[in-house]
Amino acid sequence: MHPCLEQADILELIFKEIYYRPTGSHTEKDLLALALTCQRFKEPALDTLWDTQLTFGPLIKTLGISDAEKESENDAFDRDVRVILTNDSYEPSPEALRRFSSYARRIRRISHVPDARSSILEEMNTELAVLVKLSSWVRSETPGPMFPNLQHLGFIGTLSWTSIPCLIILLESKITTFSMYWGNLDPKESEVLIGLLGRLGLSIEFLELTPLSYIRTPIDPNKPSIFSEMPFPITLSWIIPLLKELRSLSCGSISLNQLALQNLASRCTFYKLQSANTSDDLLEAISDPTADILSPFATLQHLELFEDNFRDFIKLVDYMQPLALQTLILHHTAPPTASTLADLLHSFSEGQHIASLRQFSIKHTVSEFETINSVNMDIVFDGLTLSPLLSFPNLLIVEIDTPCGFDLRDADIRAMAKAWPQLRRLQLGSKIGWGLPPSVTLVGISELLIHCPRLEDFVVPFGARTDPPPITNSTPIKKNMTYLYVGNGRAPGDGSEQMALARFLKHVFPDLCGVGGEWMYEYGLEEEQLDWAAVISLIKTQC
Repeated sequence: MHPCLEQADILELIFKEIYYRPTGSHTEKDLLALALTCQRFKEPALDTLWDTQLTFGPLIKTLGISDAEKESENDAFDRDVRVILTNDSYEPSPEALRRFSSYARRIRRISHVPDARSSILEEMNTELAVLVKLSSWVRSETPGPMFPNLQHLGFIGTLSWTSIPCLIILLESKITTFSMYWGNLDPKESEVLIGLLGRLGLSIEFLELTPLSYIRTPIDPNKPSIFSEMPFPITLSWIIPLLKELRSLSCGSISLNQLALQNLASRCTFYKLQSANTSDDLLEAISDPTADILSPFATLQHLELFEDNFRDFIKLVDYMQPLALQTLILHHTAPPTASTLADLLHSFSEGQHIASLRQFSIKHTVSEFETINSVNMDIVFDGLTLSPLLSFPNLLIVEIDTPCGFDLRDADIRAMAKAWPQLRRLQLGSKIGWGLPPSVTLVGISELLIHCPRLEDFVVPFGARTDPPPITNSTPIKKNMTYLYVGNGRAPGDGSEQMALARFLKHVFPDLCGVGGEWMYEYGLEEEQLDWAAVISLIKTQC
C-alpha cells in the first residue's frame, strides 16, 4: 500500500507495542497519553505524508471504491479507474468526496509521472482523465479549486492534447512553480498551453519548460495563431508581460522576442534566464535606446543561452557590467577557437563574478539526430587558455564539454584542484577524448581528488600505461564514484601492469564497476575497450 494510506496501520502498530508489553509495564494513563500524542501529531503527520505526490493514485484510492487489503495495489487502482470512467451509474457519496477533498488540500507539490499501464484510454493519462471526471462532483461538495494549496506543479513527460482539461483544473490553484517537458507538442498544442498559462498562471514565479539538451527549430514568434479563441498570436513571448510574478524562466528551445527580453531585463527581481536566444539577441534588446533600461538584468544569477559567436557574448558581458552571475551555461554547435575562449574567460574574470560564480559550463549541443564521434583537432585548448578560470575560487561545477583537442598535464590539473577546493564536478573535453594522447596521469587525478574532497564526478581523460603512484596514507579514497570516463586514455595491455592498475583503482574507487571511453562513440577501438574491460574484471575478481 502507498505510504500515504498507511496511517491507520502505523497507529495500530504503535498501540500494540505499548498494550502487549509485559504486565505492569503500562497503565491506562500511558495509553491515554499516547492517544493524545497521536491525535496532536495526526494533522502534521498527514500534511507531511501528502505534501508531495508523484501520481494521483493514492488520492483516487481515498474514494474507497476498492478494498486495497483484498486486492493488489495495481488491481485495485485499475478497478477504481474502470468504475469511475466507464460505469455511468457510479457516483461517489458525499462522504467520499469530502474525504477526497480533505486529502487533496494537503498536497502542495505534484511531480506527475505518466501512467503507462492502463489501456482504458490511449490518448489521455488515466489519472488525469479521472480527475476531470471527478471535478464536477468535488465542486458540488466543496466549491473552489480542487487543490487549494497546490504550489508546485510538474509533469515528467509530455502532456497530450487531451490532457488540457485536467491542466485547467490544476492551474486553478495559485501555483508558483510550473514545469513540464515541452518537446513533442506541435505548434497548436503549444499555443493552447501558452494561452492557458497566460490566463490561469498569473501567479507563476518559476516556469520551467524543456531543457536545452538538443536543438530544435524554435517556434517562430511571428507565426500566425492557430488558437481560434484568441485573435492574436499566442506565443511564450506574448504572455511574459502578463506573468508579473515571474522570477525564473527556462523555455527550452524557444527563442523570446525583443519585447519579452526587454520586459525581463527591466524587472527588479529576475534571477534565472534559459532560452534559445543568442547573445546578439539579448544585446540588441537591452541596448535599444527606446527601452530605457538603465541596469539590464540587475539581479540575474543564472544565464543559459545558445551561442555560436563567442565574440558576441564578450560584448554582452561588457555591456551588462556590473553583473554577478552564479551560473553561466553556453550551448554551442560551433566551438570557439582557443584565443576566443581565452578572451571570453579573461573578460568574464574582470567582472564581479569572481566571488559569486559557482558554475561555468560550455556544452556542445547537437541536433536531435546528430552524434559526435570525432575530435576537431583544428582547435586545441591548453592550460594557458583555461588559466583565467583559476581566478574563480568558489566554483562548484566546471564543464568544457566540447569535442576539441586538449593539451593538459598533471600540473594543470593540480593548479585547477588547488584553485577550486569546493569543486563537485569537472569535465574537460568531450567524453570521446582529447584527440591528443592525454598527458594527464594517475598522479594528476590523485591530486585532483585530494584537493577537491567534495568531488562527485569528473570527466578527464588520463593515461594509465605508466606505473600508478604508490598507495600511501595520503592516497585518496572516493567511495561515491562508481564509473569513470577515460576518453581516449589507454590502459596497459600487459597482465602484470593491468593488475597494478587494478589494485590502485580498487583502493581509490572501492565501488568502481565500469569504465567508459571513446570506444562507446567510435568503431574500430576494440583493443582499447578490451584492455579496460580486463582491468575492471581484475578489480571485481582478484583485488
